[in-house]
Amino acid sequence: MNNNKTVILVAVLLLIFMQQLTMLIESVYMLNLLHIGMDARALAVLFLYAGILLFFFKKKIGMKTARVLGLLFLGVSMTSSWMPTEWRIFTSGVSVALFLLLLGIRAAHGIAKTTWLVGAIFAMLLSIALRALGATQDISLTGFTKIIGVLFAVAGAFLLREFRERDPRENDRRENTGRSGLSLFASSVGFMCSLFFLYALLFTQAVISRWSGVDVRLIHAVLAPTLVGAVWLLARRDMLLHPPLLLVWNAVFLAAVLFVILRNSVSFPVSVDAAPVIVRDATDVVGTIAVGLMLLLSPVVLVNSAVYIAAMTVNKPSRLAPPLAFAGFVFSLLVFMLIFTNVWGYVGEVSRIFRNKFYLPFLLAGLGMTLPYLRAKSVRFDKKGLRKFVASAAILGGVSLAVVLALESMPPAVSKNKEALTVMTYNIQQGVNVSGAKNYDKQLQVIRRIDPDILCLQENDVARISGGGSDVVRYFAEKMKYYSYYGPKTVTGTFGTSILSRYPLR
Repeated sequence: MNNNKTVILVAVLLLIFMQQLTMLIESVYMLNLLHIGMDARALAVLFLYAGILLFFFKKKIGMKTARVLGLLFLGVSMTSSWMPTEWRIFTSGVSVALFLLLLGIRAAHGIAKTTWLVGAIFAMLLSIALRALGATQDISLTGFTKIIGVLFAVAGAFLLREFRERDPRENDRRENTGRSGLSLFASSVGFMCSLFFLYALLFTQAVISRWSGVDVRLIHAVLAPTLVGAVWLLARRDMLLHPPLLLVWNAVFLAAVLFVILRNSVSFPVSVDAAPVIVRDATDVVGTIAVGLMLLLSPVVLVNSAVYIAAMTVNKPSRLAPPLAFAGFVFSLLVFMLIFTNVWGYVGEVSRIFRNKFYLPFLLAGLGMTLPYLRAKSVRFDKKGLRKFVASAAILGGVSLAVVLALESMPPAVSKNKEALTVMTYNIQQGVNVSGAKNYDKQLQVIRRIDPDILCLQENDVARISGGGSDVVRYFAEKMKYYSYYGPKTVTGTFGTSILSRYPLR
């Protein structure tokens, strides 16, 4: 399974899955936002428990069935971006469920670590370029450029024939059919916790920028070469990753993530009688270095996901049903925890536990993807297999970085000679309209009609998983060629304020 076409297939499938997962959580949040509370739509997260359906696959099934599931996944996914939000919950949810079933069936046959690792890196590099082209919105999911998403789905359907039975000659996929149930649970949870970091952090780089205040161009300038460098480093040396090394690597990465979060957090008082809160900008040399270190260490998340998915090989898919369903449950809890750090004020008593605890889901996910190494054996990647992808990774990384630097270079705004300033204040309600759909372009039309010199926005904190990782402030600023200042960082759990101006801000 370790060939060029299969790696591209993994990249396409993972990219589309991340898009569907993003739309699922985003749609649930947007529709609940309209009612200022949780309702039955939140049950859409049950799609994450689809692994339980593997109970019906008592025997290893042929790749023809996997291809059928793959075609269904791609077909349903292709329709999601065209649907209104009410329907998108269902289509994106079904897509997520189909992918998890496909993943379980494919994992039962064995997935090569090298194939998954390189495919995931390619998917991340593609995501960087797609979001840069859309000013932090994925252009394959918006406007007339949705046709790009259709082309991805068609390419994936064509490549599905690369799903073959397991090749015993591949040296990085040993027989795991005798693994204990506990080991399968640990691997499944470790995989889903790794997936949480990819989803909530690394696939949406605007999120990191609004966490820390570090320019997203600098984040891309570090992350893209780091991903390429990971392929090059693992291909250059026949590296044997011993569990102690992986434990240290994970621990330092997690420490860097928590440091970035806590450094930029503000602990709000429990009552109105408490001392006032002073919000300071923590974007300095130390904060920037911490973000850079976090990004340089981030390939460990991809290594983790590759190790755990390869360790889920079993003699029949039904053995993966309990661990994969439980891992989906863990993933959904992490998602709710992260969202509750922001909406605790109107969801209910349970959610208030997570006030001022933005760090908590990342701490738990970090432990979940690290602790399985306490019982793991040494990990080795296929050096020869990786060598084939160094050049292609470098090209894709270079293209992604070039797109970012070309499109995200903010030109100075055009000053106008005026006798008076027009100031506009606008509560954009997370960029959502009355139907619960993203409304950036229509809101941009309203702003352009008024043509303000200074624009004050409220409820603009969409650069988080509940907002699909988009950055509406950056979107407006790039489209209008305005300077901008973003208010309290998203790790504070506020709803976000910002100022955009035709003139430089000091």
